[in-house]
Amino acid sequence: MSTAAQFIKTALQLILVQGSEADLEADEFSSGIEYLNDMMAEWDGAGVSLGFTLIQSIGDEVTIPSFANQAVKQNLAVRLGPEFGGLVSPLLDRNAKSSYVAMLSAVVDIGNTFYQSTLPMGSGN
Repeated sequence: MSTAAQFIKTALQLILVQGSEADLEADEFSSGIEYLNDMMAEWDGAGVSLGFTLIQSIGDEVTIPSFANQAVKQNLAVRLGPEFGGLVSPLLDRNAKSSYVAMLSAVVDIGNTFYQSTLPMGSGN
């Protein structure tokens, strides 16, 4: 599992705000944690339950399945772009959307549907 610091740092690298060798400031991490918690709460409210627990500090583990990591990092980068003045390229935006859709297909289970017994049968004439 990855920590919140790793998710936030990767997201900032995707929008070209953070170099791989530079350290983040405490206020940058707190903004990243806030955006991460808000995004995951929004997804959970929309029915995308990944088992995420709120992050309190940068050392906390991000408790989501590994197949959702890419979607979370890319969508977090898109959300952090305006906050940090980063470049959200069309490619990153497209990748964030497609990884979200791929994650949804792994999470959302559409069950079988059955006709109700009260529905009329026959030709309808």
